[in-house]
Amino acid sequence: MLYIFDTENADISFVYESVKYLSKQRKERLDVIRAENDKINCCAAYLLLRYGLFREYGERTAPIFEYEKREKPYITNISGAHFNISHCKNAVACILSDENTAVDIMDIRSVRPAVIKRSCSEEEQKKLSESSDISRDFIRLWTRKECFVKYTGMGLLADFRTITEDIPEMRDIHTFESGGSIISYYSRRKNIEVVRVTQDELFSCLQKEIGL
Repeated sequence: MLYIFDTENADISFVYESVKYLSKQRKERLDVIRAENDKINCCAAYLLLRYGLFREYGERTAPIFEYEKREKPYITNISGAHFNISHCKNAVACILSDENTAVDIMDIRSVRPAVIKRSCSEEEQKKLSESSDISRDFIRLWTRKECFVKYTGMGLLADFRTITEDIPEMRDIHTFESGGSIISYYSRRKNIEVVRVTQDELFSCLQKEIGL
């Protein structure tokens, strides 16, 4: 499933309420973050993962992470659950699967020409130059490329100009627009359930079902 949490109305009180549900590892990461919005995203991402793990796997254990060579996280203390997390200014997305997966979410905003040139093949640049909404179309393309490098573990050091739609795995990357964001996720299933989770639902689940 793909879970989405809107952080637009969350403030520092959300962080204070979230702390009790974080693992020691996640608290240590939170402690070094300074910006309020980044603290909110750090908490929201972890709580959304816990919400999904309970809903899909009945798992009450707080997940512990380790990282692959290119910094893609995986859960060490819960078997069989693959996940990926992404966030933008006003939302966090978390995907769970029984196989390798990935997700990317990005706000729709204006894009500088230099970014397009650095990230797109010549053919993609040509198509974008003919677009009636270059920023929207570029961000759609970018989330697909970033989803691909997260899925493969290539990381952001990959040359995005070489990641094009003719790569076989790109056929399993699905993209849609939600509010002011564009989301791409990897799944070999054509459609997965998308669940929008409110702050009340998030804390209610953690307090009652998980029993914290």
